[in-house]
Amino acid sequence: MSLNKRLVTTGASSGISGAFNVLTYSGNSSTQSLNYGFKPGIFWPKSRSASGRNYLTYNLGGTGKYLFPSSTNIEENTGSSISYTNSGIDLGNSFGWNWSGSTYVAPAWGLPASGSSNTNGSITTTTYAYPDAGQSMFTYSGSGADATIGHGLSSTPEMVVIKTRGHTSDWPVYHSGLSGNNYRLRFNSDAGQDTSNNPWNSTSPTSSVITINGGAGNVNISRDFWGMAFHSVDGYSSFGTYTGAGSAQVINIGFQPDHVWIKSRGATDHWAMFDSARGNKLLYINDHGAEENFTFGFTSNGFEVPSTSGMTNGSGLTYVYCAWKISV
Repeated sequence: MSLNKRLVTTGASSGISGAFNVLTYSGNSSTQSLNYGFKPGIFWPKSRSASGRNYLTYNLGGTGKYLFPSSTNIEENTGSSISYTNSGIDLGNSFGWNWSGSTYVAPAWGLPASGSSNTNGSITTTTYAYPDAGQSMFTYSGSGADATIGHGLSSTPEMVVIKTRGHTSDWPVYHSGLSGNNYRLRFNSDAGQDTSNNPWNSTSPTSSVITINGGAGNVNISRDFWGMAFHSVDGYSSFGTYTGAGSAQVINIGFQPDHVWIKSRGATDHWAMFDSARGNKLLYINDHGAEENFTFGFTSNGFEVPSTSGMTNGSGLTYVYCAWKISV
C-alpha cells in the first residue's frame, strides 16, 4: 500500500514530463510503494520528524547506491531496501528512510535507467542524462591530471556537484552564481564560497564538458567519482542568484517552483531546502537536523523569502538558488 502524499500539477509549461516530483510519506519499517509517476534516477529521502541523514540514492543501471550530502562518508549500497520501478520507488524494509513512526520528504529526479559512454572529455564518463530537462548524473574514474569530463547535457551546466565514491571527501559544488570559476561551495558544509582546491581549475563548464583540476583530490585523483549537473529550463527549473533585501521579497524566476535550495554565497549559513509538499517548513542539505518551522512562500512566478532570516534574505548578501517545478 502506498502511504505517500503525491502532489498533482499540470506539469511545467515547458512540456517537460517525468522529470521531477517531491513526496511526503510515513515510514512503516516494512514494505511500501512511493508513486512518483515516473522511474526516478535520483531519490533523496530525509527524515522530517527526527534528526537523520540526507540519503542521496541513485540508480546506476539497476544497482542502487547512496551517499550522504550532510557528511563526507563513502558510498554505500541500497541492497534490497530500495527498488526503482517504472512509477517510483519500492521500499523493502526498515532503514533510515523507512522507520516506523517517522515522517519523510523525498524529492526525485527522472533519469535514464541505463548509462551511456561519453567521450566528450579527456576522461570517459558514464552519463545518465535527460537533456530536455537539463539534468544528468555521471560517474568516472579520476586521472590525477588536469582533465575534462562529459556531462551528457546539450547546454552548459549552471550547477555541478561531485563526490568521491570510495573515500571520505567533501562535496565540491560549482554554481554559475559564485564569484568566479575558481570558487566552490560544499554540500556538507555551511561555509561560504572559497577557492580551496580550485576543483574546476578556474574554468567554467561548457555545453559538452566540465573541467576538473588534477591537483584536487575531491574531483580528480585515482579514485571513482559520482556527480550530477543541471541547467535552467524555461518553466521547469532555474539556477541563479539574488541579493538579500532584509525585508520580505519575491524572487521572480518566471514560474512557480515546488522545490528550492538556497545558500548564502559569502556567509556561513546552512543550505536551506524548501518544497511545496511541506509548506512553511525547513530542512538543511548540510545538516542532519529535523524539520523546523520557517516562513517561506511559493508564488505564481517564484518564491518569497522572509525579512527575518540571514540564511535566505540578509540585507546586501548574495544568495545562490536552485529551483524545480513538479513535472510528471
